[in-house]
Amino acid sequence: MNSQFKIGCQVEGYPRPIVFWRLRRPNGQVVDAPCPQGYNGQAEEDAARSSPSNIHLNTLCNLRISNYSHSGTYWCSACSYVSQGSPECSPSLDVPGPSTLTVHVQGPPMQSETPPMIEQSGTGESAVVTVHYCAEPAPQLPREVLFSINQNDLQVGHSWQNFRFESMNQNSSTPNCYSARLHISAISDDVQSHQVLLKVTNSYGHKHFSVPLDALLGGNSLSSGELTGWIITLLVFLGVALVIALVIVCCVRKQLFCFNNNKSVESEYDGKASKSNLHVHENYSEDINGSRNMPSFERTQLSLPPHHSSTFATPMQWREPIRRCSAGCLLRFAHVFCVTASLLLFYSFNKSRLPNNHEGLNYAELALSRAM
Repeated sequence: MNSQFKIGCQVEGYPRPIVFWRLRRPNGQVVDAPCPQGYNGQAEEDAARSSPSNIHLNTLCNLRISNYSHSGTYWCSACSYVSQGSPECSPSLDVPGPSTLTVHVQGPPMQSETPPMIEQSGTGESAVVTVHYCAEPAPQLPREVLFSINQNDLQVGHSWQNFRFESMNQNSSTPNCYSARLHISAISDDVQSHQVLLKVTNSYGHKHFSVPLDALLGGNSLSSGELTGWIITLLVFLGVALVIALVIVCCVRKQLFCFNNNKSVESEYDGKASKSNLHVHENYSEDINGSRNMPSFERTQLSLPPHHSSTFATPMQWREPIRRCSAGCLLRFAHVFCVTASLLLFYSFNKSRLPNNHEGLNYAELALSRAM
């Protein structure tokens, strides 16, 4: 680990070959080696051995072993582009040739490329946290692999409160990598505040891997305490809004304050109309044959209220429809507000209880300062 060396390869061909460096990892995966490739690679022509029809090249690959992913079999492949399309390579880019170099990395424990994972039960009441790491030689159980919860060390199969070191397994695809499983039962608010570490030791050193429970268990979402605070705030706001709506509705129905309509609707011509009701008394007396007088009749002239030909309603006539409309709008607003607030509360509460299955953070720290 943390060593540096060079791999050399001699190739020949015409036209000038292009060299690629390949790596087959222990799990069978073939990738580019961690050194410059193709036109960016380090290649020098051997003029003494080259000819116009055949070019000899000396190529180098500078390897710096910084983690366990550099373990595997290395080889070089010379490729020529004689036509459009895929190049012709020897040996193949996917299968090593007869000349290879096998690198077996050993060193202290190190964070795996796979970040910590969490699996929660359907009810969200329990969870299993899996921490991946690599080490060669392998740590010896039970003392060299420990889960520490608030400085309380757990060996495989041991428990502390609602934490249990469940098992440790070897990675089937990467022989020098492993996974440790921590079971958490009865998840509560204070679980996320626990300091959890995975302590791994081998003959080359030791490493402490931090397990971010707050991120793995959904620390960014609302906890029960925060949810309770939101519920209280929302209920208070809802209560105040309902009280205001009820007060306005009562004022509208009882015609209080600005909603008062006790004043009679009077026309500006009422005064004049009262004066136009004239009672005229006329006594008629006729002499027939000069012998007698006819009875006296009283004629009354009735007057009607003035008729307004205008079709526009007065301001007082506008009030009643507006008042009814305002009361209806307020009642509808209160109903919609109650339904919306209830749905938001229901959504927030159920969202906080949904099981989380997501990856955590990668806290790998690589010591790359030493070169050999």
